[in-house]
Amino acid sequence: MHTSKNTHEYEKLLGVVRELYGRVAWTHKTHEKDRENWSDKVCRVRWVNVALIGITTLLATAGAITNSQTTFIVASVFGAISTAFVVYQLSFNPEKLESEHRRTAKKLLYLRERYLILIQKIMSDNASIKQLQEELESIHREVSLVYEYAPDSSPKAYSEASKALKKEEELTFSSEEIDSLLPEALRLTAPPDSSSIEGDAKD
Repeated sequence: MHTSKNTHEYEKLLGVVRELYGRVAWTHKTHEKDRENWSDKVCRVRWVNVALIGITTLLATAGAITNSQTTFIVASVFGAISTAFVVYQLSFNPEKLESEHRRTAKKLLYLRERYLILIQKIMSDNASIKQLQEELESIHREVSLVYEYAPDSSPKAYSEASKALKKEEELTFSSEEIDSLLPEALRLTAPPDSSSIEGDAKD
């Protein structure tokens, strides 16, 4: 049994871990939204590349067949645009940024779950304060390392993460939603009574 002093220490530790969990959960969602945004940009860039190369090839082929000077000039213009677009891509490299945000989000997801497990340990009162503090420090060091090498997040992603967490509640599930993903033997909510369903059907 814990003394009042120990109970107070557990409560303070729980408050710290909950705060850090919230920060990691928010940062994870922000990088996840940035990853989605950059993924969309990568897709659009690829389609623009395909369109420019296709148009340039068609114009060059048409110019060779018809021997039209105008067609050759237009083909040259589109070729120049294609080259300029490739140079523009290399200047910000959307594929690399998407990959960095994806990697950061996955690492933070893992660390978010570790904080969640630590919260459960603190609330169960089965581990000593010293052991829990050491685990907290270990997780925090890993989080700090991820933050150090993480790419900068955008204001747009932060706004989208705020909406996802506050309004759409993307991190929370109802008991029924979780039960629907589990085998019947592992569910918490009782399945509907078949006899009552049959009675309703007869009525």
